[in-house]
Amino acid sequence: MCKMLKKQKANQQKKKISSTVRVDVERLEYLMNLVGELVIDQTS
Repeated sequence: MCKMLKKQKANQQKKKISSTVRVDVERLEYLMNLVGELVIDQTS
């Protein structure tokens, strides 16, 4: 039983390391621009 738990834990750690998300740079720039505008709007 203990060996099985160790294997499951190792598999979960592998999944966490290998998960990535690819995002287009233009979308990131657009999002950053929107966040900047929200910050400016809230401070004025």
